[in-house]
Amino acid sequence: MRAILIAILTAAFMVMSAATAAATITETMHFTTNPQPDIIPVSCSPAGNAISINSTGNGVLHFTQNNAGDFWATGTFEGTGTVTTGLATGPTSFTPTGPVYSGHTVEWFGVEQNNQNFVNHATFNFNGNDVATGAPIGIHAAFQITTNANGVVTVSNFTFSCR
Repeated sequence: MRAILIAILTAAFMVMSAATAAATITETMHFTTNPQPDIIPVSCSPAGNAISINSTGNGVLHFTQNNAGDFWATGTFEGTGTVTTGLATGPTSFTPTGPVYSGHTVEWFGVEQNNQNFVNHATFNFNGNDVATGAPIGIHAAFQITTNANGVVTVSNFTFSCR
């Protein structure tokens, strides 16, 4: 999902950058399937080092750029689908190796950039059941990375839990 979102954000930024500097530009997009590949480097199973999310539901992306060139993007998606355990060998490469879970997914992300800093953060929540055994599972992951005007990382947080 990150590679596709980066491409979308880059295209939106280029369109917004070409607009006159005298106005704030805002764009909103709606979607019903989470962009693929949507791979997160976490796993609740020893059978893999990542999960791949495939779900349908409701999503929205918001982009804003002001006349100073500051940029904000935020997105959210909520739906039902599957989470598959596997091995990630790159940001878009995934091989299924373990359990598949079916249930409810919620994802949120935000990116902010101005001439003083850059912030990128996201959360993922899943509640469902193993499709083979019916065993319940809950997954939560969140991260935040902040850099200052010198490009120095000032915040780097990552949390992950299974239940």
